Amino acid sequence: PGGRIAVCGCISQYNEGGEEGGGLGGDFNKLFLGNLIYPQVRIEGFVCHRWLSGQKGTFLRDMHRYLKSGKLETTETVTEGIENWPAAFQSLFTGANMGKVVVKVADPKPLVAEKKEEQKEEKKNEDTKEE
Repeated sequence: PGGRIAVCGCISQYNEGGEEGGGLGGDFNKLFLGNLIYPQVRIEGFVCHRWLSGQKGTFLRDMHRYLKSGKLETTETVTEGIENWPAAFQSLFTGANMGKVVVKVADPKPLVAEKKEEQKEEKKNEDTKEE
């Protein structure tokens, strides 16, 4: 007694059924609620934002620490160039990717350096105006 059913991940059913079909999922969800009374089973919707934000847990902080310490390793399939995004996107459905699919459009280091240079230039212009 006292089980729990966590309901999440129904994206494949968002457009099925509608209000006439019983809401999310329509006829796909055949759950007989009476069978849950005596075993005292609870149905609970699960949305991850409470765990991500820290209201119910420390997922983001913990994952950051695990990645930084090397306890957790990530796998990415990196595709170079915005012009190759269709192939990267298609790899999601063909199994050609490993882990996260990333399309690299620029090297971030030059962008950061460029931004710092712009900030210096803006500060210099502000200093000149004050004089």
